[in-house]
Amino acid sequence: SPSLSTVKKRAALFRSGRTSLEDDPREGCRKTATTRRNIQQVHDMVLDDRRV
Repeated sequence: SPSLSTVKKRAALFRSGRTSLEDDPREGCRKTATTRRNIQQVHDMVLDDRRV
């Protein structure tokens, strides 16, 4: 279970109007995507050098 300080912080967030515990989006976070091309490139790299 969460600590008392965590419960207090979350309660304050909800009192101020927040409706979810999910993190807000952050500036500068990179987007990632899994594509067949990415998978193939990684597969080829691993076959070429298994220490990758």
